[in-house]
Amino acid sequence: SAMRTSRFCFSPRGWDNGDSDRYLPALLHGCIPVLSDPLEAMPLQELRDEWRWEEAALAVDVARIPKLPQVLGSLGPGAEAALRAAGGAGRGR
Repeated sequence: SAMRTSRFCFSPRGWDNGDSDRYLPALLHGCIPVLSDPLEAMPLQELRDEWRWEEAALAVDVARIPKLPQVLGSLGPGAEAALRAAGGAGRGR
């Protein structure tokens, strides 16, 4: 799958503005989810003490989507590593 070889995976809001089924597969494949909406109504919210989406996914305002390559390119290696580590914690790594 392309997710296995990608550093970031765009995960837009799901059908009819509902939850997407793309967030968790992205994490399971080791890809950092890039969300186009604020971090709300995310999967596993009931596990707030163990899981924090804002630490494992990157939220990008819809207006910045056309500049997504620049946004992602401006992330320092430390920021990307922190996102990846938080996502890996959700996978039990």
